[in-house]
Amino acid sequence: SCNWRVAGSNPGMGHEKIHIDEEVKIALNLSLERFYYSDQKVMEFPSSLSSNERAFLHRAAQSLGYSSKSKGKGPNRFLTVTKKDGPDKPQHSMLLNPSHNTLFVIHNLLERFPISNKERVDMQLSTRKNALDKNKASGRLNKGIPVVPPQRGSSEHDAFRCSLPVQEHKQEIIKLIRENRVVLVVGATGSGKTTQIPQFLLDECHKNHEPCRIFCTQPRRLATITVADRVAAERGENVGKTVGYHIRLESRVSPKTVLTFCTSGVFLRTLMAGDASLTTVTHVIVDEVHERDGLTDFLLTKLRDVLPKFPSLKLILCSAALDTELFRQYFGSCPVINLKGRLFDVKEFFLEDILKLTGFKKKEIMNHNAEAHETKNKQKSLTEWCETLKNTSVEEEEGTSVLSRVPEDSSVLDGEDGALNSLPENNPEQLEPWLVREMDSCISNIFLNEDQDAFIQLFNLILYENMNVNYRHSETGTTALMVTAGQGFLTQMEQLLHMGLHSLHDYRTLKTPDCLVTVESSNKEEELLKLYHQSFDDELVDLDLIMDLLHYICSTSSDGAILIFLPGYDEIVAMRDRILYNDSRFSVQAERYQLFILHSEMQTLDQKKALKTPPSGVRKIILSTNIAETSITISDVVFVIDSGKVKEKSYDTLSRVSMLKTIWISKASVLQRKGR
Repeated sequence: SCNWRVAGSNPGMGHEKIHIDEEVKIALNLSLERFYYSDQKVMEFPSSLSSNERAFLHRAAQSLGYSSKSKGKGPNRFLTVTKKDGPDKPQHSMLLNPSHNTLFVIHNLLERFPISNKERVDMQLSTRKNALDKNKASGRLNKGIPVVPPQRGSSEHDAFRCSLPVQEHKQEIIKLIRENRVVLVVGATGSGKTTQIPQFLLDECHKNHEPCRIFCTQPRRLATITVADRVAAERGENVGKTVGYHIRLESRVSPKTVLTFCTSGVFLRTLMAGDASLTTVTHVIVDEVHERDGLTDFLLTKLRDVLPKFPSLKLILCSAALDTELFRQYFGSCPVINLKGRLFDVKEFFLEDILKLTGFKKKEIMNHNAEAHETKNKQKSLTEWCETLKNTSVEEEEGTSVLSRVPEDSSVLDGEDGALNSLPENNPEQLEPWLVREMDSCISNIFLNEDQDAFIQLFNLILYENMNVNYRHSETGTTALMVTAGQGFLTQMEQLLHMGLHSLHDYRTLKTPDCLVTVESSNKEEELLKLYHQSFDDELVDLDLIMDLLHYICSTSSDGAILIFLPGYDEIVAMRDRILYNDSRFSVQAERYQLFILHSEMQTLDQKKALKTPPSGVRKIILSTNIAETSITISDVVFVIDSGKVKEKSYDTLSRVSMLKTIWISKASVLQRKGR
């Protein structure tokens, strides 16, 4: 143990002895001991100390290598003790003077039990600990000087690199960068622009023996680390040599690093230290500029301002989806390079396709819609209906029929010898209550409100729920054909008549009339979407539908990872619980699936696990926010499920509070997600 007896209490130290109470002396020594082993840099003592006690503390701090200072006057005089940084940092040590016999025993033990290589390395690491702490990542990029990059080494990725579309434009890209200060590169996802353009610059500088120092910004930490790892692997070396990365609280760079991948925030913080930080930089590559977040916009504004100050600085802007005209105007008519499309074709399925594939549950959706409006709409419709009947009864007594607006050839109402009217009618007592409510609502809306949209629901009930065309309103006894004719909807009336004929002659065995086929083919998808939107709030994410789609994919295919984009952590956790615990379609076969989460708050090592290939026979499912949207391409992903939502920070001017809101993603983000 260390001896904490300080100089102020030893009269043999050449200083005048300071007399203070023993209890106070012990308390002060304990405070200094705790301060020594803590991470605190500064410790403040209260103003209640006397002048002798403060003098004792000054002498004790000096003997331990600390600096001390008193501030204030009278009752407001405080004493502050501060640890010194650098080589003068206090290192409390104790001198040992072993006897001759002790040294002899130690020598014999070392001969019998020599130090192993591992123990020797551990001792060396402990001596370097302070040096490593000094190199701990800060919020700014390290200063460096441009150097000529070394020659590329061979790697197993060489064949893949040569097959990327960007390779066809290598000379054109190098030439434009050499001749222009700013260059825009627009390339579809998977073209290789993120990993290859920085390497083009390294190879060209090595070929011409030109020193360079390149910074490449990425919008997210995971993309920064992943791209740096990939580029280093393609050059046949480890991260931290020629290629490194720098993110918040983590850095893998060395004095030999000439290509540094960093987040936009780290690079912007470097620029805040002054324009001189760009003195030794030759190229700046800003990737994924289409995102247009606050950091990227500030970064582009600052870079445009400093370009005239550094004639040797080159700026390259890259994105898969970019408003080229807007950026060309902002940077003064700079050239644009367009790279060809992705390596793999992507087949897109939209919401209406997914509803068909997963087996659209019409009963549940219409139930949801009916129950939501049951109380209000039914009461209102019945009241208006009764009032209308009272008004029309007078007209009927005078010989005016409600069906007077039917065409002169009204024999069509009788079908074949009046057989249409003899069709069996649905008995309301035998039908499900929700079907009765839906049919009554459709008939009421057609007659009272002349609502043509009600025909969509009406035809859907007749075609898919086997409702009879001659169904009579539960209160008034009126049929759909009556109210359609009464309001003069001739096209819909003709369709109802054809449906009635099919019911009479078993329409499944007859050829469907052309008009009905046209209506079904043109309106079926619209009807399906409208029913879905009526039953579900578009502001939410339909996890049930995603689960059905996930089950459909796993049931119809056996290979390929699945990447699911969700807006935030709450949806990710809810989806994870459904897959692992709540949904028996997955939970009973949990060993067949590997579930990973990608979120900005996760540790870097946990995020990297999602990029690894799973064992044979195991399907990988990745639940991610927009962190996986840009710069990284997960090689084994075959299916991408996009919820179309993202959480974005916004400022509420009324409450004066910043909050995360779920909003629809942009078209540019859709293209990015499609290429993952």
